[in-house]
Amino acid sequence: MHEATRWHTWKGHCVERIGAVAIKSRPAAQKFGPFVDERRKPVLWVGWGRRQNGKAIPPYFRHWPKSGQGRRWFPTFEEEVEKCETIKCESDVHRKAKEVCESLLSKMINKGQPLPWCFKDADASEFPLSGNLLADVDQAERELPMKTPFGEKEYRFDVGLLGATILTKPQVLGAIEFELSSHVGVWKTALCKAVGFPLITVNLEGFSVHDITEDWCFRILTETTQTSDDGQRRNYFFLHTMLYPVYLDIPKSLRAEDRHRFVVFATDVDLKHLTDILKRLQLALGIPKGVLLIQPHPNRNAQTQKQMEHEGSMAGHDWRNYNDHFYLRISLDVPVLKAGPLYRLHLALAHLLNCKFDCLVGYKYQSTVFNSGENQDIPVWMHREWARDGTWSDHKVAPKYLSQPLRPIRQYLALLEEERSTARNLSTNGLTDDETSCQ
Repeated sequence: MHEATRWHTWKGHCVERIGAVAIKSRPAAQKFGPFVDERRKPVLWVGWGRRQNGKAIPPYFRHWPKSGQGRRWFPTFEEEVEKCETIKCESDVHRKAKEVCESLLSKMINKGQPLPWCFKDADASEFPLSGNLLADVDQAERELPMKTPFGEKEYRFDVGLLGATILTKPQVLGAIEFELSSHVGVWKTALCKAVGFPLITVNLEGFSVHDITEDWCFRILTETTQTSDDGQRRNYFFLHTMLYPVYLDIPKSLRAEDRHRFVVFATDVDLKHLTDILKRLQLALGIPKGVLLIQPHPNRNAQTQKQMEHEGSMAGHDWRNYNDHFYLRISLDVPVLKAGPLYRLHLALAHLLNCKFDCLVGYKYQSTVFNSGENQDIPVWMHREWARDGTWSDHKVAPKYLSQPLRPIRQYLALLEEERSTARNLSTNGLTDDETSCQ
């Protein structure tokens, strides 16, 4: 299958098609997914591969593999996590990679060494995203458990990067995952939409236990297509769009001030809860009052209605389904240093908006930009640059739409459970796929 439909985008539910070859990596698949076919049946993205004769296999979409009884069984979150943990535990390569990575990063943290990263997302901006994976990190921890909005079982990241305690727990500032295949599971895709920190995944295919050393680990974590011996990178950097405002290197010439704005649409109860938590975080991190400004915006008259429609259009076409009479405007200083209390506040905010609240979030990279005119219906901010001869060119600056909300993800997972129940019932009645399609 060469094309599939994206389950939810800025434009709404099941309205955008995407080609398999347009997805360049596993993090991109986790960012653009989940996916369905024309009948809204769940499908998975499979990356580049090779046949036994060495011929390349381009990316494609496929339905979930069939069970031995001929039915497609969609695993629950707990089943997929348990299967993943079993495979990892049985792999000596994976076990050693975790141990060596934790040891290397612990040494770098103790010495105060940085682990810089940089990449571009041409769909979102012409400017690079960059940071230091070890900024404000106090310790590296193997098998870091994390609660998710999906299921009761905790997910364990291979290596977690922890900062100082904020409120009640050490803050997660990053994580590293070692992968044993190019398969992108449905639940892993959902999980990646509920994290508020940078996540690096490393492909271990083709490596043996003897290859895994600290030098190998440092090289593999910082590898690019230019530094790789064969031009292939084995690390994949997943950064949720909610974190782009933190790491995007927008030139000062395009910003009137080092300050940006988030607009959040959710239920009245959730918006009040979010406000309370942010005030507690501000106090705990010692953020001055003027640095963080939280403004509730109720829809009271024609003027506030127009303002709500303008800022709602940044958050997504279905913003009214989240709240049509009230939203929050959150203004903050930009964390220029990408370290320190303001930086940690941004990561905490991203975690709340991705994992704790079902919401839509729009973004302004400066207060003077307005979502209007010919660029109103595209999900990125454009900057028009004029030449001396009177000609002009448009350049992508930053995304308007940051959220990948929990509601459509949960709806997709409910669809999986429906498919699972149907498959179970049909299998119990002894029906085959062909018999089902003929009914």
